[in-house]
Amino acid sequence: MCHVQAQYFERNDVALKNISKYFYKCAEEEGGHGKIFINYQNKRGGTVHLLPIQPFNIPCEFSALKAFQKALDLEKHVYDVLLKTHDSSSNDPELTDLIASDFLHEQVDAIYNLNSYITNLEMVGQGLGTYIFDREMKV
Repeated sequence: MCHVQAQYFERNDVALKNISKYFYKCAEEEGGHGKIFINYQNKRGGTVHLLPIQPFNIPCEFSALKAFQKALDLEKHVYDVLLKTHDSSSNDPELTDLIASDFLHEQVDAIYNLNSYITNLEMVGQGLGTYIFDREMKV
């Protein structure tokens, strides 16, 4: 999803370059998380089974606000899954430590940052406000 959103904001008819960079950075980070879990599974003698991912298509009525809201929903879902996995693996202290030390804090930070971006975008509105938000965004 992050790659799709990044390319959308990079398009010349949208041209919100910092928002695009943000979503490219998120995509890279999420790929790194996947590699950590694959490496962990391989070290533990397991087998990785990759499943198809539902494609995310940009709807006709799309905006920076909707993109950050979609990203927030995904981060909250990932946090819930990580928390359930952490809580259900009491017989595997290494897995609980991996999740607690490498992922949960990062998820909380990401949720906080996304909520802040959403609040700012709601305050500034569409059009010029979103353009200024993008220009001032630190990536």
